[in-house]
Amino acid sequence: AWARETTAWEALTHGEYRLAAQIAQAAQAAAPRGSSASIQATAQEGRAWARLGEAAETRDALARVESTEDGPPRPRRAASARLDLSLALIVTGRHDEATGVMLEAATSGRLVPSNFWRAREVIRAVAERGVPEADELAEAYRELTSARWPTGSSSSSTATTLRCWPGSGRRLEHVPQRRRRRGSPPGTTSGATWG
Repeated sequence: AWARETTAWEALTHGEYRLAAQIAQAAQAAAPRGSSASIQATAQEGRAWARLGEAAETRDALARVESTEDGPPRPRRAASARLDLSLALIVTGRHDEATGVMLEAATSGRLVPSNFWRAREVIRAVAERGVPEADELAEAYRELTSARWPTGSSSSSTATTLRCWPGSGRRLEHVPQRRRRRGSPPGTTSGATWG
């Protein structure tokens, strides 16, 4: 099931959306009901449908990700899936609804830095279409990223890692880290060595 889910993700990242949806469905069929593989494959299916502009199929996948029938609630995955639904709604011309769904995700407190690139994609698409609420959406995104992750994005050259320091009296500490250049040895980043 995991191999199929990973193959679905690969097809998705290569723009083969219909194939990604089919592979994700096969992964769900192979995965134990309610397992992480099943849920992740369902999320991949939703992403594929969103990229194809199929709002009904995207909503169906979102409902299955949010369902508690097969296990506990998955609020982070549901918030992430809402970004995909927003994209599907944009493609189908339902810009106001896309903005509302994206705003719900952005203000949920459930988005994490790995979701930010998709959030920016939705914001950019809404702004390009002249939706009046685009500024409100962009502001909600800025508040989210500045309040929780000072760098604002995991795709920038500097990322933020949240670390817990037991016994330090602090629950979380923001630790800026520079990304290692591809091909450079561990411990180096853009020419700098970290000890």
